[in-house]
Amino acid sequence: MQPFLKQHFAVKFWVKLDKTSKETHDMIKEAFSGATVGRSGVFEWHKLFREGREESKDHDRPSSGKTNQNVSRVKNLLNC
Repeated sequence: MQPFLKQHFAVKFWVKLDKTSKETHDMIKEAFSGATVGRSGVFEWHKLFREGREESKDHDRPSSGKTNQNVSRVKNLLNC
């Protein structure tokens, strides 16, 4: 499970209650004291859910930067 998935669901819930991004961030800090997602993360999730996003899991990052050719180049550079 993603480390911040519970907080992700909480943001989705508070968006449905018409809370602002700032209110949502404040409630996240209060409810999940300790390891919480940062302000920019809460604001981004808030925006996505307000715009109609339904999924609560992050999309995977593109792996286009990791090719066999790039891996070989880096290995060669490190072995110089």
